[in-house]
Amino acid sequence: MNIYKLKLAQIEYLIENYQNPLVSDNLIGKYIATSDGTVIAVDNEQGQAYTEEFKTFSQALRWLNNEFEIEDYLNGRIDSVGCFK
Repeated sequence: MNIYKLKLAQIEYLIENYQNPLVSDNLIGKYIATSDGTVIAVDNEQGQAYTEEFKTFSQALRWLNNEFEIEDYLNGRIDSVGCFK
C-alpha cells in the first residue's frame, strides 16, 4: 500500500475524526507528516489511526512498512535509519 505525505493539519484532522464514517471511509491508508523535527506516522489501514512519532523519516517509513514493531523502537533497538541495531 502507498504511504501518503500530508500536512500536519490533515494528520491532526484524521486523528481527531477517524471514528467518523465519513472520514474513515475516505482516509483508509498510511500517512506521514513532519512537525518541528518530529515525524508523525499514521497507520489507518484498518480504520484505527494508529499513530506514532519518530525522530527520522526513515524510521517512520519502515514502521509503516511493518519492518519493526513499535516496541522495538521504544526499547532502543532501532537505529536512525530504521534498522535493527
